[in-house]
Amino acid sequence: MSTQIVSLGACGWSIAFTGCEDVLDALPTIFHGWKIQLCSRIGKPKLHAHVMKTARGRYLWRSNSMPRPEPWDSEPPTSAMDVICDVHDVLFDWFLKDNPRHLCLHAAAVRMGRGLVCFPSVHKAGKSTLCVALAAVGQTVYSDDVLPIEPRKNSGVAMGIMPRLRRPLPARLDPSLRDFIADRKGPADRDWLYVKLRGAEISPFGQHAPIKALVFLDRKRHSRAQLKPIDKSEMLRELILQNFADHPPVSIMDRLLAMTKNAQCSQLQFDRVLDAANLLVDEFHRPAVTGKSV
Repeated sequence: MSTQIVSLGACGWSIAFTGCEDVLDALPTIFHGWKIQLCSRIGKPKLHAHVMKTARGRYLWRSNSMPRPEPWDSEPPTSAMDVICDVHDVLFDWFLKDNPRHLCLHAAAVRMGRGLVCFPSVHKAGKSTLCVALAAVGQTVYSDDVLPIEPRKNSGVAMGIMPRLRRPLPARLDPSLRDFIADRKGPADRDWLYVKLRGAEISPFGQHAPIKALVFLDRKRHSRAQLKPIDKSEMLRELILQNFADHPPVSIMDRLLAMTKNAQCSQLQFDRVLDAANLLVDEFHRPAVTGKSV
């Protein structure tokens, strides 16, 4: 079986894949700004991980230095899409290992004008679909699920990974947004679909921008899109729950308190996601500026 190496040049990581042509055809398409190169073993730096496909169709993971995807501890994946999703997820752990002073939130973030509008929330809150809708109306996605926070100014860091939508898509999705997604269809299976955003629709890995707004998502059937102010103490509690970086509690509290103090805090109630996206643009858009590299 042939072996190829995916070099993630932006971070200096290398992952070898043996017998994984199905993974290699799709994996590079979900990254933006990572300086990815495909190469052979010869003359290349040491590997951070090695993924191998067995004769029985299962995938094995080996690494002496970096964490492996958590699901592989109980049951190795059996499909290329599972491998792609798991590599996607484990890179957040790798990023935090290499950047131990960063916080990291379960949150989506979209740059709208001069700063980020951040949506802290657990899974199934509609963060990813809203990010894609905001890209469709001219905004720039930083993250659809996990947002690192750098330690100098508490700015959000773009991960440069394409949004991943749960399938089937919502039945009440606007036809124009459904067409936008179909036109940018990336790697997919029956459960997940990557949306390959283009150009200014997604920020490359390593860009950063200040967080200017924190918004709860509250999706309700037959509700018109509306923004309501919420108490900053309530938002702070949510940020504490959604941070999963390991720092001393006092340090976490101080930084999250500063983020909350400097941001507009709101709750977004909505039914149709495109209506919500347009409302957010009306509320938060300012002339865009280019982010700086971390």
